[in-house]
Amino acid sequence: MLNTKQTLKVLKFFAQQINDWTLLNVANYKDEGVVDIRSYDVACLCKEYAKLLNKSKCDEQFKITVKDVATAFDNLDTEFRECVEEEFYKLKIF
Repeated sequence: MLNTKQTLKVLKFFAQQINDWTLLNVANYKDEGVVDIRSYDVACLCKEYAKLLNKSKCDEQFKITVKDVATAFDNLDTEFRECVEEEFYKLKIF
Protein backbone atom coordinates (compact mmCIF):
# COMPACT_ATOMS: atom_id res chain seq x y z
CA MET A 1 0.00 0.00 0.00
CA LEU A 2 1.29 3.45 -0.83
CA ASN A 3 1.89 5.89 1.96
CA THR A 4 0.12 9.27 2.11
CA LYS A 5 2.91 11.15 0.35
CA GLN A 6 3.11 8.62 -2.48
CA THR A 7 -0.66 8.56 -2.89
CA LEU A 8 -0.85 12.32 -3.14
CA LYS A 9 1.96 12.35 -5.71
CA VAL A 10 0.15 9.74 -7.80
CA LEU A 11 -3.13 11.67 -7.68
CA LYS A 12 -1.34 14.94 -8.49
CA PHE A 13 0.38 13.27 -11.42
CA PHE A 14 -2.90 12.04 -12.90
CA ALA A 15 -4.54 15.44 -12.40
CA GLN A 16 -1.60 17.20 -14.06
CA GLN A 17 -1.61 14.80 -17.00
CA ILE A 18 -5.34 15.38 -17.51
CA ASN A 19 -4.74 19.12 -17.45
CA ASP A 20 -1.76 19.05 -19.80
CA TRP A 21 -3.34 16.75 -22.39
CA THR A 22 -6.61 18.70 -22.29
CA LEU A 23 -4.78 21.97 -22.93
CA LEU A 24 -2.93 20.35 -25.82
CA ASN A 25 -6.20 19.09 -27.28
CA VAL A 26 -7.76 22.55 -27.01
CA ALA A 27 -4.76 24.12 -28.73
CA ASN A 28 -4.95 21.55 -31.53
CA TYR A 29 -8.64 22.22 -31.95
CA LYS A 30 -8.04 25.97 -32.22
CA ASP A 31 -5.22 25.49 -34.73
CA GLU A 32 -6.70 22.75 -36.88
CA GLY A 33 -10.42 22.90 -36.16
CA VAL A 34 -10.66 19.18 -35.42
CA VAL A 35 -11.04 17.19 -32.25
CA ASP A 36 -7.77 15.42 -31.51
CA ILE A 37 -7.72 11.66 -31.04
CA ARG A 38 -6.14 12.33 -27.66
CA SER A 39 -9.50 13.60 -26.40
CA TYR A 40 -10.53 9.96 -26.02
CA ASP A 41 -7.27 9.22 -24.21
CA VAL A 42 -7.89 12.06 -21.76
CA ALA A 43 -11.37 10.70 -21.09
CA CYS A 44 -9.83 7.31 -20.27
CA LEU A 45 -7.26 8.99 -18.04
CA CYS A 46 -10.09 10.79 -16.21
CA LYS A 47 -11.86 7.47 -15.66
CA GLU A 48 -8.75 5.91 -14.14
CA TYR A 49 -8.12 9.01 -12.01
CA ALA A 50 -11.67 8.74 -10.65
CA LYS A 51 -11.09 5.09 -9.76
CA LEU A 52 -7.91 5.99 -7.88
CA LEU A 53 -9.68 8.83 -6.09
CA ASN A 54 -12.43 6.47 -4.99
CA LYS A 55 -9.85 4.07 -3.58
CA SER A 56 -7.57 6.75 -2.21
CA LYS A 57 -9.44 7.67 0.90
CA CYS A 58 -11.57 5.10 2.59
CA ASP A 59 -12.22 5.38 6.30
CA GLU A 60 -9.66 8.21 6.54
CA GLN A 61 -6.87 5.92 5.35
CA PHE A 62 -5.16 5.93 1.99
CA LYS A 63 -5.67 2.63 0.24
CA ILE A 64 -4.01 2.88 -3.18
CA THR A 65 -1.56 0.13 -4.01
CA VAL A 66 1.15 -0.15 -6.63
CA LYS A 67 -1.12 -2.68 -8.35
CA ASP A 68 -3.93 -0.09 -8.51
CA VAL A 69 -1.60 2.36 -10.24
CA ALA A 70 -0.36 -0.32 -12.64
CA THR A 71 -3.95 -1.29 -13.46
CA ALA A 72 -4.81 2.35 -14.15
CA PHE A 73 -1.97 2.52 -16.66
CA ASP A 74 -2.86 -0.85 -18.19
CA ASN A 75 -6.36 0.42 -18.94
CA LEU A 76 -5.01 3.20 -21.19
CA ASP A 77 -4.44 2.84 -24.93
CA THR A 78 -0.99 1.36 -25.62
CA GLU A 79 0.67 4.33 -27.34
CA PHE A 80 -0.81 6.85 -24.93
CA ARG A 81 0.03 4.64 -21.95
CA GLU A 82 3.69 4.61 -22.96
CA CYS A 83 3.77 8.42 -23.05
CA VAL A 84 2.12 8.75 -19.66
CA GLU A 85 4.17 6.00 -18.02
CA GLU A 86 7.40 7.57 -19.23
CA GLU A 87 6.51 10.81 -17.47
CA PHE A 88 5.40 8.93 -14.36
CA TYR A 89 8.63 6.97 -14.01
CA LYS A 90 10.64 10.18 -14.19
CA LEU A 91 9.03 11.19 -10.88
CA LYS A 92 10.42 8.12 -9.06
CA ILE A 93 7.45 7.96 -6.70
CA PHE A 94 8.16 4.34 -5.77
